Amino acid sequence: MRGTGEVLTEKLNRFLYLGPIREIPSRNYQPVSTQNRQNWANGLAAWDTLYLRDQKFLKKVNHWLGEEKLKTGYALKMKVYKEVDLESPIIAILERGAELDDIEILKSYMEKLPNKKRLFI
Repeated sequence: MRGTGEVLTEKLNRFLYLGPIREIPSRNYQPVSTQNRQNWANGLAAWDTLYLRDQKFLKKVNHWLGEEKLKTGYALKMKVYKEVDLESPIIAILERGAELDDIEILKSYMEKLPNKKRLFI
């Protein structure tokens, strides 16, 4: 059986400090995949959480930001995209005008590119 002090200590350790001055992430901010409790103090852990969670979680957050709850007029949107280097073969194909034979080459090249995500307000 655990004592009151142990239970209280466990509960207090779950608290996260949110500092009064929050850091605004840069446009190209990439979150860290491992949560650091210290990042809650400057607010960046909230961005990490929003970025790393699924669309279901974003819907819940948007529900609270929207017209029925907080009425902020803001919403979060996660965009998934691929980044193409301007010197890549795909750009050369597109610049000269892709032909039917090029479609398979374009598809295979695009499939190899990693998906990237960006969170927008």
